[in-house]
Amino acid sequence: GFLLWYFRGEGYTVDNSPRIPLFSMFVIFWSAFFLKYWDRYASALACTWGTSDVARREEVRPQFHGKAVVSLVTGQREIHFGFSDRVPRYVVSCLTTAFMLSIAFGIMCLFLNLEGYVHRNSPIYIKAAGRHAEPGGLFYTNSSDEDGDNTMNLCGQIFGFIPVILHALIILLLNSLYRVVAETLTEFENHRTEHEHENSIIIKRFLFEAFDCYIALFYIAFYELDPIALRQELIGLYMVDSLRRVVCECVIPLTMQKFREYFRERKDKAKEAKYKKSDGDDGDGGNTDNGWGGDESTEVVDELLDEYEQFDDYLEMVIEYGYITLFASAFPLAPILSMICNLVELRSDMFKLVYVCRRPHVNRVRNIGIWRNIMYVLFTLSIASNCFLFGFTTEQMMVWVPSWFELEKEVRWDGAIIEEQELAKGKGRYVVFMVFALEHLLLLCCGLILAAIPSQPGWVRIDSAKREYQREVALRKLLRAH
Repeated sequence: GFLLWYFRGEGYTVDNSPRIPLFSMFVIFWSAFFLKYWDRYASALACTWGTSDVARREEVRPQFHGKAVVSLVTGQREIHFGFSDRVPRYVVSCLTTAFMLSIAFGIMCLFLNLEGYVHRNSPIYIKAAGRHAEPGGLFYTNSSDEDGDNTMNLCGQIFGFIPVILHALIILLLNSLYRVVAETLTEFENHRTEHEHENSIIIKRFLFEAFDCYIALFYIAFYELDPIALRQELIGLYMVDSLRRVVCECVIPLTMQKFREYFRERKDKAKEAKYKKSDGDDGDGGNTDNGWGGDESTEVVDELLDEYEQFDDYLEMVIEYGYITLFASAFPLAPILSMICNLVELRSDMFKLVYVCRRPHVNRVRNIGIWRNIMYVLFTLSIASNCFLFGFTTEQMMVWVPSWFELEKEVRWDGAIIEEQELAKGKGRYVVFMVFALEHLLLLCCGLILAAIPSQPGWVRIDSAKREYQREVALRKLLRAH
């Protein structure tokens, strides 16, 4: 992606570069190989660590409740809560989540207007907010184009990032609020096992936070049809998100931890002074245990540290994977920026695990669970999104097949005259056929790749077969002994 950007040639952008479609196809095939490689790597780790045979956690949750009935399988009484009893609760969860998503959508509309991505004929145009992104407005980033004032241009670029930063902060607050809502709704749904309970929370939170992250990008890409604005929004998201990770995962928790430590020390010193004053002559006043020594020191430190939340780390990586794959046709620099952001994230997570969070609980599993399925869904959606970007949003198809398109001059809402691609008369069906044929061809090729490559390396399959054989031999010996 970096090489493609560096050698893009004069006059070419993400809108009309003839090489970007090839890069998009490369990203799609890379994604297919990456997912299959991860499956093989996870199975190899599971075999090495002895977790290949770890069964899915099916412990009944202590909070699970229902009617006591006689099981048809075991013949014993057990708690039962049927699917028909849970359907009304699913409806409540869906309605509550839809309400929260509508709030997120409204905020997205507001900030897209402030960033100048919404034209006046759009159904989500808000005049009171959009005027600040028009010429002369506070957030208008091209206010120096007419008079060549570089100072004003710099100020416009700086002020233009204010809505992006505010939007990211509000999304962070909404995600924190929905975390509590999702946990409450999942508890209300009354899932039987821990596995079902955890998966329900992950799906709810991922759908909400992915909606927050992607909905603005999809609007710019497939309604405004503006690949340049899409690239700018992605650059802003990468910059703000990297800063947010460091600040929210390390700086703020560490600061709060230091404050808690400071106030605890003051409280302990006050207790120690009070103890010395009352029993100072017993010879043991200078050897009082204020909670920071002996066996209790670790417990006290753990109380000051935050609980490790693995969901956030998984979410960051999966959302970033979506940025790379879903919008490869509009942002070829995403892979190199992701590498830089992940280097920052690596050091940030190391610092967080050592100084900010408690030691994570050990949980023996075979793979990353439902996150794997989420990545496969994003991969499938990326094929469609890149084909649509190629055929409908950008001028990339026009560069390859110019006879199917023609340029027409249009007057924008700000009076500027621009050239926009339009379908040539009678050629629309060819464009649609090309886009969907390419999409189906890529789906077929990627499906063949996923089917042709085994999910386990050969040595893992041999090791699994050997363990299965040893279990059968041990079972035969046990039966003969009895």
